[in-house]
Order: sequence, then structure tokens, then C-alpha cells
Amino acid sequence: MADKDIGERDAIKQCLPDTRVLICLFHTLRSLQREVSCSKMGITEGQRSLCPELLQKMAYASSEEEYEELHTQLATDAPNEVVKYFDTN
Repeated sequence: MADKDIGERDAIKQCLPDTRVLICLFHTLRSLQREVSCSKMGITEGQRSLCPELLQKMAYASSEEEYEELHTQLATDAPNEVVKYFDTN
């Protein structure tokens, strides 16, 4: 577990290439809010406003089944740019 520092995460990956580096939930949600923006993704304000609530629900899902249902909703309702960013990051 690391913080959002890219340099730190890159150093961990170099030293431990088979290790999966995670950041805390707080920084994850904050990064998603910052990156899912109209200007960065070319989406409308209406499209953007749906995403933070749905992403937060996914983060706090009480089961894998609930998470998968919410991910399906994200894939259906959110712009492709947001889904692609989420799945990649």
C-alpha cells in the first residue's frame, strides 16, 4: 500500500516487479474526482455528475456481486472515456 506519489509507486514496481501497488481509498476517490472532468474527458456536466456517486458506491460495495452490478451500471450509463479510465486505472 502506497500513497499517491507516482515516484514512490514506480520505485516499488522497479524493486518488486511482480507486486501489485495499491493506493488508499481516500486517494483513489480523490484522483477519480480530479480526473473525471469535462475538460479532461470531453464529456458534458450531466455525464460527469453521474460518475462520482456511482464510483463511490462501487468503492463501498458490500459484496463482489454488488460491485459487479455497479460496474455494469457504470459501463452502461457512463461515457466510454470514464469507463476506459476506470478500467485502466
